Formats: sequence, structure tokens, C-alpha cells
Amino acid sequence: MVSKLKFYIDDMLSRGSNSLILWLGIISLMAVIAAAGLVWIFELGPQESFGGLFWDLMMRAVTPWEIEASMGSLPYLLVLLGITLFGIFVLSILISLLSAIIDARVQDVTNGSQPFPFDNHIVILGWSPRLTAIIEELVIANESNKLLRILILSAKPADKLASLIETSFADLKTTKLYCRSRDLCTESSFDNANLRAARQILILGDTSEEIEGSRLKIYLSIRRYLATNNIAETRWPEIIVNVDSRDETDIINMASASKAVTVNVSDIPARLIVETVIQPNLPDIYEEILSFDGNEIYIANSMTELGLGEMPFVAAWSALDHSIPIGFWTHDNRIEIAPDAKAIVGANDRLIVISEDDSTIAAKAASPTDDTPANNTTILKQIDAKNTTAQRVLLIGMSTNHRFIFDRLIHAGTGVKQLTVCLPDNEIGTAMKQDLAQQKTTKAKFIVAKTDSPTDLARLKPDSFDAIIVSHTALPQTGGNDVQTIKSIQILRSLLADNLADTHLIAEMLEGKNRDILAYELDSDFVVSEKIGSKVFAQYIENPVLRHIVDKLICSQTHHIKLYPVKAGKTPLSSSFGAIGRGLLTKQKILIGWSYSSDGSRTSIINPDADSTLPDGYQQLSLMVVEQQ
Repeated sequence: MVSKLKFYIDDMLSRGSNSLILWLGIISLMAVIAAAGLVWIFELGPQESFGGLFWDLMMRAVTPWEIEASMGSLPYLLVLLGITLFGIFVLSILISLLSAIIDARVQDVTNGSQPFPFDNHIVILGWSPRLTAIIEELVIANESNKLLRILILSAKPADKLASLIETSFADLKTTKLYCRSRDLCTESSFDNANLRAARQILILGDTSEEIEGSRLKIYLSIRRYLATNNIAETRWPEIIVNVDSRDETDIINMASASKAVTVNVSDIPARLIVETVIQPNLPDIYEEILSFDGNEIYIANSMTELGLGEMPFVAAWSALDHSIPIGFWTHDNRIEIAPDAKAIVGANDRLIVISEDDSTIAAKAASPTDDTPANNTTILKQIDAKNTTAQRVLLIGMSTNHRFIFDRLIHAGTGVKQLTVCLPDNEIGTAMKQDLAQQKTTKAKFIVAKTDSPTDLARLKPDSFDAIIVSHTALPQTGGNDVQTIKSIQILRSLLADNLADTHLIAEMLEGKNRDILAYELDSDFVVSEKIGSKVFAQYIENPVLRHIVDKLICSQTHHIKLYPVKAGKTPLSSSFGAIGRGLLTKQKILIGWSYSSDGSRTSIINPDADSTLPDGYQQLSLMVVEQQ
């Protein structure tokens, strides 16, 4: 008998949750019927009908309530107590069962056992160092909107993915992350990702030495999956592919017939490092403009909708008090960044502006003729045309774009007269020295040393350099990302001691949190490689309409954001921000902000009001401008 009962129980459990709930209901019904029969047969209760008795006991089992002595005899009260306890027991089992079912369903969705039940989501394929910063930017961009769902597929184990998400993100606000462990080059891996209803697919690839080939195979797998699942090509989600070279861009464009969006941000950190040698504080400007927090790039309404009509760009620039026009987008989709002051902005053209919010983009009637030619001439004469702050540069470690940095510092007209390259004392460093030394130049001097050795770094005499660049992004590091750079910076800080304020330190970091560790106690420029690139990626994902603008302004060599030091004249510069900006427009330089020292601290402001003026006693003024190369 016992064995038969066990067989029936095992059979019931094997049938799943629906069977358990059914049997739980049957047992509860039988228990209430038995209790009602007992009370009715022995006339223990006050009810006049069996139906009324059954209903009362059923309600007591479902919703237990107080039992009072006045309700009936002691046997009847004991039946009520028994049915109440039974109801509590059954309800507890039911609640636990339902909770387990819901949790199992959520886990099925998360690990991919069940189809992804949401639409308009972003699918990210691969886990790279850039992913965390991309998602952080998307969280900021989406915090005032409805829930954004992001599905991450990676070859990493499921428990590793869950742990990375838990440790990488503190507050996701209105963004929800899901992860699945999958072979990204197998079509069946996409079966439950609901690609048909996805908003975008971002191909990053899992970090490896063969990542370029891996991304190509992932794209081809995605393409084949969509094509063989009866999804019309016109209804495919947008596919964005991270690429690291021109060759990779070309092959993805050929494979996709130029329908995939390729984004190459690999050389942006290196370009920014070189420009920062000449222009301190530049990384902060890039980070703010590319961020979704603070001032960012917008496309305004048409000139007619702004109430302006057709006019020269200089007049349009003067017509906005709380936003900075940096160019315009014509009605026939031509983009002009840093145009000539006399360029005509048509009535149906749209201004490209830097603004704190799209709600602050408003025009007023304004005339650019308020400033005298003499005042404009004075402003232009005070700008330091050479714009060179470092002639002796020390490069320590090895960046992922080391050759690019070397070439630009030597050949790009930066004003650098002497470049000392200190490479790590290992096979990688020796190979890089041999490679760079093939270029015949008298400007460069090569040294192989231990970049975490106080003795070796002291021999370099760091206090004799105007600027020092530290980067170890191309080297494997024991102890985590950026550890070697942090060590080198701490050694330099000790060696420079009293001369630290006179030496421009530039550190390339992989992770923003490591930058924060050093920035707390060190006044230096930090180029966070993955953060800068990830901000560009976030702009491509969130603002498709701005892609061509971001590409031209940030990713290409045609335009730049620059900081121009202003010579200290006999009298302080008293002109308003708007007046200075109108003066610079004659040289196709778009003023977007300024940076100065006051009361011992450095202040940088992007997009001040047009009527803003500099504080009394300011020093070391630099003007932030957008200009063509």
C-alpha cells in the first residue's frame, strides 16, 4: 500500500506544476466536503442547508477568520479550527508553489530556456571592457523614459555573466538587464532572443585575440538567422558592429552591402592623448559633450520654426542665448560643422547646437553688429596661434595605439621638439622599440626600463619634461586593469614632488573607476579609453539622427575641439561670451565655452549664457572652440 502511494505521489510530481496545483485543489475540495459531511450528519452546526454549510467552510478554508465560542458546540468549534488550520496549510503550499513557478519562469527567460517575451529591446552580442560604460550611458539617457530592456548574449558561463552584471552596475534606474550564455557563432543561439522584435543589435564580440574574425562570423550568423526565419530584410533590426580597423570596416560593409552600421572608435583615445599634450583639460570637454548628462549635441527645429528664417550663420549663432550653434543640417541632408560666418542657413535648414536640454533651444532677435571691428581684432590678437604648451614629452609604457601616438607627436606639427619613449623591459617593449626606431628622426629617444621601478623612472629625470604620458593599455597586468599605470603615476608623483604643478601629466586608463581613484588626489588629465569610445557607441545607439555629426566631429580627422590659450594682455578681457564668439566666427572657430583659473581653482564652463563675462582677477584663460582641420 505504501509503495503504491509513493508511486502515485512520484507520478504526480513528474507531471509538473499544473498537476500539483490540480491535486492540491482536489485534496482541498475533498477535505471541505468531508468536514461539511461530518458536521451535517451529526448536526454539529447551526446551518439549515448542506449547501450553506459547505460554502461557509469553504470560505473559512480560503479566508481564515476569528473563531468565537458563541458560534456553536465544542465539536463544531473543533471542526472550524481544523478547517482553518488546513486552509492556512494549503494556502502556504500554494503561495510557495506559485512563487517557485514564477521564479522558474523568470529564470527560464533569463537563461534562454523560454523565448524572450519583450519587444523593442536592445540585443548586445559579446562582453567587452567597453560594455559597462556603454550601458552606463544608456542608463543615463533612458532614466526619464519608460523601461529599457537590454539582452546580453555572451560565450561566458551563465554564473560569470550574472556575477559581472551584479558587480558592474549599482543603479540601473529604468533599465533592465538580461543575460544568456550562448555560442555567438551558432544560429540556434538566437532562437529565444526575439530578434524579430528587437530595436537594435550591437555586435561587440567577446574579448579575445581573434575578435575581429569573431565579429565577422557573428554578423554572418545573425544575417543567416534573420534570412532563414522568414523575416523580411526591410524589417530586420538595425545592426551596429564595433570595428577596430579600416580593413574590418571594409569587410563588414561588403558582407552587409553597407547595411550594417560600423563604428570605429579605436583611435579616438590615441588622438585625444596627442591633442591633450597640446591642450590640457580637453578630455573633460569631450566626455561632457558625448555624455547624456549635462550639455550635449542636439538638432534644433527648422529656422522657420525657431522664428528666424534665412540668414548668415553668424546671425543665427547670435540669435541663441542658451545654446551654442556649431553648424547646421541642410534640408537636403548636407552637414556643415564650423561653417564660414557668412554661410547662409536656409529657412528649412536646422541648426546643430550644444545645449543643456532641447527645451532651452530658443531664438531671439539679435544682431551680430554690436561689436566694433577694433574689439574683434583685439580678441583675435590675444589668441595664442601656436597653441603649444609642451615641447619636451615623455611617453611611458605602451598603449594599444602606441605607433599612432608616436607618429602624431613626431610628425603632426604638434610643436614637440624632443620625445623620449620609455618602453617596458620585456619582449613586447623591445619589439616596439625596434619597430619605432625604423623611423629616421632626431626628435625621438628610446629607453627600455621597468616602468614600475622608482630607480628606473628617476633616471629619466621626469622634472625636465613639459608633459608626461603614461599608458599600459597594451600590456597584460597582474592585479587588474590599470594597475601598472596607477603604480607609475604614484612613482612620478613622488619623484616630481615640488615640481608636480609645473608638469602636465596625462594618463590613459581603461576603466573610469580607476580614473576616479587617482583624480581624487591628483590634478591631471585622464583619457579613459573605453569610456570615450563607449560614449560614442551610446550616441550611435540612442541618437541615430546624430551619427553623422558625431562621426564628423569626433571620429574623423576633419574637425576638432580645441582649447586656445589667451595671452594675458595689459587689461583683462572684459567682453561677453557672445562678443568673443562673434569675433572668432570670422576665423571659422566656433566658441563653445571657456576655462580659467580664479581664486586658486580651475573652472571650465561649456555653453555659458551669451551675456556671461569673466570674473575679476581671472588667470590662464583658454577658449574652447570647434574648428575644421
